[in-house]
Amino acid sequence: MLKRLLHFRAVLKTLHAGCLAAAIVLLIGGYQPAGTATLPAERILSFDSRISLNPDASMLVTETIRVLSTGEQIRRGIFRDFPTTYKDRAGNRYTVGFTVQAILRNGQPEDWHTENLSNGVRVYMGRKDHFLEPGEHTYTLTYTTDRQLGFFADHDELYWNVTGNGWNFRIDAASATVELPPGAPGATLLEAYTGPAGATGSNYSAEMPSPGTALFRTTHSLAPNEGLTIVVGWPKGFAQEPSTTEKTVFFLQDNLTLLIAAIGLIVLLIYYLLVWAAVGKDPAKGTIMPLYAPPDNLSPAAIRFLAEMDYDDKVFAAAVIDMAVKGHLAISDSDGKYTLVKKKDASAKLSPDEQRIMSQLFRSATSIVLERKNHAAIAAAKNALKTSLTFAYEKSHFLNNRRAFVTGVIISVAAATAAFLSALDQGEVLFLGIWLTVWSIGVIFLAVLVIKLWLNVFSSARSLDTRVGSFGAAVFFSLFSLPFFAAEVFALYMLA
Repeated sequence: MLKRLLHFRAVLKTLHAGCLAAAIVLLIGGYQPAGTATLPAERILSFDSRISLNPDASMLVTETIRVLSTGEQIRRGIFRDFPTTYKDRAGNRYTVGFTVQAILRNGQPEDWHTENLSNGVRVYMGRKDHFLEPGEHTYTLTYTTDRQLGFFADHDELYWNVTGNGWNFRIDAASATVELPPGAPGATLLEAYTGPAGATGSNYSAEMPSPGTALFRTTHSLAPNEGLTIVVGWPKGFAQEPSTTEKTVFFLQDNLTLLIAAIGLIVLLIYYLLVWAAVGKDPAKGTIMPLYAPPDNLSPAAIRFLAEMDYDDKVFAAAVIDMAVKGHLAISDSDGKYTLVKKKDASAKLSPDEQRIMSQLFRSATSIVLERKNHAAIAAAKNALKTSLTFAYEKSHFLNNRRAFVTGVIISVAAATAAFLSALDQGEVLFLGIWLTVWSIGVIFLAVLVIKLWLNVFSSARSLDTRVGSFGAAVFFSLFSLPFFAAEVFALYMLA
């Protein structure tokens, strides 16, 4: 009996010690120094939007955004992204208006500025040199916008993303109050969607608290990158639908950059086609009469230069051989090395271009070996020959049409500059404009070549064998040109 009592007392002591230890652990675990208390997360406490629809189909929007700042991300202020580029039901791009009217913070005017984005505008609210005090801050953003309404056969409609989906913070509560156009009896359609972009969540409530006013509220907080989108419909006749003329003006404004680029390209194409027709086509071939002697007053080098319409090494070789034929120099070959030796008392007269060669080759000696160590003298003789022939024959025998080409370049630059100045994203347009100018010149030359080849195919003056060969060339260059034409169209689309 005594042993049982002692055992029972030992068990009680063990249980008492265990309970005491557990209590101590709970007390220590539950205790946190005052300085290490967990701060509330930064978030948007409420996002309230009031949307007034005007008879001219414009909108006045006032957004009241109450945020909790801890200095982690919300330090100097907040920013709001507003998309301005959309696509209509037909897939056409259009740009809506957006004008900031006022921005307040805690009821006082706040500094702000905007920045253009690829698809809209970013509004910065705050200053770089001013840090916010931790706590709650209320921002009020008022702006006007237009071209937001949809006009259908039996009703008009507002489809509106109230909060946007770009916030990195949770939104505790969001609401939207829509004032219908004056005179509208009430809404015929009240719908909303919550969640990420494209989601169709239904965590909302919608009601008509008074005639002409629709009210939407979220019934659950919105996670980061989630938003509230509303749809409101009402009978037709209370918001002015754009007329056909206004729609045409809108279309031209929305596609002004593409329109200017297209007009510039068409003008450039027409210009080059006219220039090609005027000065680019080869003259009609006349009667060919064989000549059995070289033309008078033309050296072999000059004939080669005129035939090729350019200078090459064969021009120099023709001049050297002709000087040897006339007895002014001798050409010797020793183990593959050629030596030119100046001779005296030659009776035949050298042409002016050949005289230039003689003066350069034999400036310091009466012979010269055509090898690398004498490249300076040989290069000087070649340059002298090229210069002499260019000045003697290029202007009188060649038509390079430089003036026409420069005019085409000026047209291209003017079109690219106009497209650049009309675009919102001017950095992108500047790059594409420069690239497109150079690319368009090449595309136009390709187009002219393809047209010329197909004209040769259908020319009745050509033999059957020749036409078959021309057909193959026309098909090849047509297929070769297609990617270049496609790139041209794509660049014009990007410019738009």
